[in-house]
Amino acid sequence: MKGYKGWKNSVILIEIVKNLNRKNWHNDKHFKILINNYAYSARFISLHRSNNEFFGELSDEIIEEQIKFTEFLVENRIPFMEIVKSRKNERFLSVLIDNQPYRFILFKWIDGIHMTKFNQVITEEVGNMAAVFHKTATRYSCNSFPKTSHLIAYEGFVNRLKGELNSKDILKENKSLLNEYLEMAKLHLKNAETDQFDFIIQSDLNPLNIIWNHDASTIKGIIDFESITYVDRIEG
Repeated sequence: MKGYKGWKNSVILIEIVKNLNRKNWHNDKHFKILINNYAYSARFISLHRSNNEFFGELSDEIIEEQIKFTEFLVENRIPFMEIVKSRKNERFLSVLIDNQPYRFILFKWIDGIHMTKFNQVITEEVGNMAAVFHKTATRYSCNSFPKTSHLIAYEGFVNRLKGELNSKDILKENKSLLNEYLEMAKLHLKNAETDQFDFIIQSDLNPLNIIWNHDASTIKGIIDFESITYVDRIEG
């Protein structure tokens, strides 16, 4: 735990409770921290997130709009994680870590559990929450988010995997299974093509981004903001 001189010389106590960095495609840093015994999610979004061209750029302008959208959701009683602004009312701060630029963002911590095995009750709860989320999102519009299909990135991954089929490290029987899967994926991507991107959504709404109370009866919160963008509703 470290003590810092804060506003009006008060002491601010900051403790890193948990390092949430996982092996991932991006270079972000994520921690659960305590500030004067209150829990927060501290995110450091890298300016250079990946060498993979499929993910595109996450500019300051897009991050600002994504956080505005989370504020809109919270104002409309969607249990999304809640931003903590700086004393100058900024939604994020630009910082350097080891001479690398990051955008520092602080959210209130949502305490709960993840559910990765769904039963009928849990599935119904998620469906109801998604319906309310989608209906609320239709009332939000902006010009900052790009209207680009995620299918472009998915197709890029499929083509890259097909290029690895001749690798000596893949067993012959596995190559056949992988090729069959990739051909099926390309068919689905072709069938899903659209040029209508008029719907804003958190496009990574998977079980690891939904927080439940400890008896798994109620959704406590939805997390992960950096996937918020315009998408086709079915694609999303």
